[in-house]
Amino acid sequence: MSGTFHGASRNWSVIEKEGYPIVRACSELDYLLIRDKGFKMFTDHRNLIYIFAPGSEIKKHIRGKLLRWSLKLNEYNYEIEHIAGEDNVWADMFSRWAGEKPAETHTSSMKRWNTTMSHQLRPLVDMEWPSITDIQAAQRGKVAPTSHQLDDQDVYVDSCSRPWIPEKADDLLLRLMIVAHCGAQGHRGVNAMVQQLERFFDIPNVHIKARAF
Repeated sequence: MSGTFHGASRNWSVIEKEGYPIVRACSELDYLLIRDKGFKMFTDHRNLIYIFAPGSEIKKHIRGKLLRWSLKLNEYNYEIEHIAGEDNVWADMFSRWAGEKPAETHTSSMKRWNTTMSHQLRPLVDMEWPSITDIQAAQRGKVAPTSHQLDDQDVYVDSCSRPWIPEKADDLLLRLMIVAHCGAQGHRGVNAMVQQLERFFDIPNVHIKARAF
C-alpha cells in the first residue's frame, strides 16, 4: 500500500507525512485489523511511538491532525514498535514502488522566537511546550538549587530567567524532549535539541538526557 502526496498535503511536516500512512492503512484495512488479539505496527520514526502510543496519556501534548489521527487509532487494539531506519528494508522497498516522483518544490520559512516566558510558550508544529502550571506542578516538593529563585509566577528560575526542570520530572522531561525533537523539519539532531531546550529551560544534564532520548 503506497502513494504520493498531492496538493496541500505536500506541505505537511515530516512527522505528519510519516504518520498519515499508518492511519490510512488502519482505516482501509480495518476488516483485517479488528481482532481480539490485536496487531503490531512498526515505524522508523521514533516520535510516532509516543504520539500513537495506545491510551490517552500522551494525547494532551498533541494538537491538530496528529491528535485526530491518534484518537482514531484508539479504536484499534495494537502495539507500536520502533525499527531503526537502516533495518526497515520493507518500508524502503515500498517507497521505491510508490510511483513517479513529485515535481520538486522550493519553500522558504521564517521562525520567530519569544525570548520571554509567557503563560504558554510558543508551540512547534502540532506539539505544545508545557505551561507555567505544568512546570509549577513538576517543581512542587522538589528542592531547587540555591542559586535559583522564585519569580513572580512562583516558578523557580535561574539567573537567565529560565524555568528550572527537576531531575526526576520524568513526564515533563519526556514532553520537552518530544517537542524539541519535532521541529518543522521533523527529526532534530541532538545538538539542535539541546540548543532549543537550553534557550528556554534550565535542565540538569540536558546533553545526556537528549542523547538518551
